Formats: sequence, structure tokens, C-alpha cells
Amino acid sequence: MSGWPAIAAQGRLALQRQMAAWRDPVAAGRASLQRLLTLTETSAFGVEHGLRAGMTLDEWRGTVPVRDAADFGAWCDRIIAGERKVLTDEPVLAFELTGGSSGGRRVVPYTASLLADFQELLSAWFGDLLAIGCAATFACVMVLLRRLKNQDTVPQVLFAGLWRWC
Repeated sequence: MSGWPAIAAQGRLALQRQMAAWRDPVAAGRASLQRLLTLTETSAFGVEHGLRAGMTLDEWRGTVPVRDAADFGAWCDRIIAGERKVLTDEPVLAFELTGGSSGGRRVVPYTASLLADFQELLSAWFGDLLAIGCAATFACVMVLLRRLKNQDTVPQVLFAGLWRWC
């Protein structure tokens, strides 16, 4: 299967997964927390905060203080300097500079799981557009993505999965 049928099938499956999470947000939140704990427990951040798979949300809240984006600058500097397993156990694939609208530009590290999450949510969105008969809107989105593909303002790695659809 290729072309629009493949896009529609991928989008429908992603939308079904999102709708299942919306039906039971507590379970979905617990599953997300456990996935994040697994991805961070042996990182420098995870070790410093005693993160471990199986922690409850209350345990996590008790060990990880609330921070703003600026508080992660030193952590990101370590990653940029080449240190591995700083914020996550995953390799950092790319960095994105924020727009700086809330206090200066900052670096955001991108990992494979973050990009997969983006792709999953975009797929669900496309699936929803197709489900409600917005094929024309979807086509406009795809044209926009094609035009943005070579722009520096869009993370190039986001197009790894999406571009194969175009």
C-alpha cells in the first residue's frame, strides 16, 4: 500500500492510539512516566535525582524539583560539549534553537523517542483530518511541509518519517 491509502491507514492507527489514551488518561500518564523513567534512570540527570523505573508520580514529584527552561542550560551545555547520557540514556540526534520569546534562545536536544512522539502526534492529527473529510486541508498541509522542508526554521529531522509520505 502506498500513497493516500497508506497515509490514511497510518493516520487512522495513530488516531486510534491517541483516542485510547484519551479514554484513560491516568493509565496513559502512568505509562508515559514509566517510559520516561526507563529512558532517564541511568543518565546523569536520572542518577542525580534517583530516578528509577517503577517510581510513582508522587515519588517523581518528590525528587525532581520544578525548573524553568534556563535551569537546563548547564545540562544542555554538557551535551553540546559531547558528553553522553546527560538528560537521557538515548543519543541526542539534533539540537533546535527556540525562538527566544520567553527569555532568550535556548537549545532543545532531540532524541529518537522525542521525534517518534512528534511523528505519532502528527500522524494522529492527519488521521483526524482525513476521518472528518478534510483531504483538501491535508493536501494543503503536505504542500506546506514540502515548502518548509528546506527551511532552517523547521527541524530537519522531523521530516524523516513524514517525507516518505509526500
